Amino acid sequence: MRTNLLFIAASLLLAFSACNKVSESLQRDTIIRPDTILFDIPVITNVVSPNESITNLATQINLAERINSIGGFELKDIVSIKLSGITLTLSESTFLTPDGNTPPGLKETVGIDPANNFANIGSMKVNVTSGTKVDSLAKVLNPSETKNSKLSLTPIISPDSLKAFVNAGNMKYNVILQMKTPTTAVMKAKMFTSYTLTLRK
Repeated sequence: MRTNLLFIAASLLLAFSACNKVSESLQRDTIIRPDTILFDIPVITNVVSPNESITNLATQINLAERINSIGGFELKDIVSIKLSGITLTLSESTFLTPDGNTPPGLKETVGIDPANNFANIGSMKVNVTSGTKVDSLAKVLNPSETKNSKLSLTPIISPDSLKAFVNAGNMKYNVILQMKTPTTAVMKAKMFTSYTLTLRK
């Protein structure tokens, strides 16, 4: 009798372990990083207006291609999609600085313009759109007045909401800016996004 009980217990333990292995093999988290999105931040002289918007920035997410490359999963197997982060950087530009001569003159300098960089921006929000659907994706407050060429935004959209936008297709971004100080030159920006997909079969 004791031998039978031990055999049953061992069988149950093996079955439970096998179920766990099957469960693990049917769910997977994967990180995707779409291509860089390039866009211009125009000259903004009005710091009283609450918003300056840059709209219809096309995303570079090809989920079907990314998921197929994993193997064994399809678009319909997405359980959730989470925004891991958004980072913006500025490209170097050419601007004029004093040349140090007497009488003073100006020389061309390449780098991050001290008069036109992210220190001019008080806050930034990125919305996600698809057709008439709009939701807040990420945001950042920027109290610093120090020259800055990089901003990291905090994700604020829920995975369920983001999944609805991805499933709808034609997903785009809108960037909304509130300026602290006016700018005098166009700023060339790059947006990097990172998403975590949970897939289950």
